[in-house]
Amino acid sequence: RKLHCLPATVTVKQFLDHFQKRCTSTAPEKVYQFCNQLGRLFDKVLCANLLYPEEIPQYYAALPGSLYRCQQAPSNLYGCSFLLRLLVRLPHYEPSLVKEFNLLLLELVSLLIKNRLVCFRHAFRRPQEDELLDWEVKAAHPQIIPKEQSESEDMSITPKKKRMFNSFT
Repeated sequence: RKLHCLPATVTVKQFLDHFQKRCTSTAPEKVYQFCNQLGRLFDKVLCANLLYPEEIPQYYAALPGSLYRCQQAPSNLYGCSFLLRLLVRLPHYEPSLVKEFNLLLLELVSLLIKNRLVCFRHAFRRPQEDELLDWEVKAAHPQIIPKEQSESEDMSITPKKKRMFNSFT
């Protein structure tokens, strides 16, 4: 398993700032409001709704006060692929934002497509010790069995377990 390298080459914040400068078809204050709302929504829903379960330990490791002492918002760390995850789910989270800014959303997606080679250049790395999932820790250290599990779990094969095993083969 690999994780995205953080901060990304092009972060969500950098891309929204670039979009704000490039968008000339709409009033600048409306574009600013759109980018600001989208960035705040991204920061708010990232962990709970946009990350896959294997990516959540990396998120917590990058929070302020963790080992890395990262003092930045998620939009300053995560890349445009995570922004795409938000855009797919946007009608569910903020239907009013979609209705109000539908033309800006189209321009945003078209800018993402035009800059896809830069925006979606991913760098991956192996997880660090504090980013491992429970099953990965157990696989890496099989000799370490939690005390409550070793005492309460009976590893002998009972007739019921034997019947269950035979039914699968």
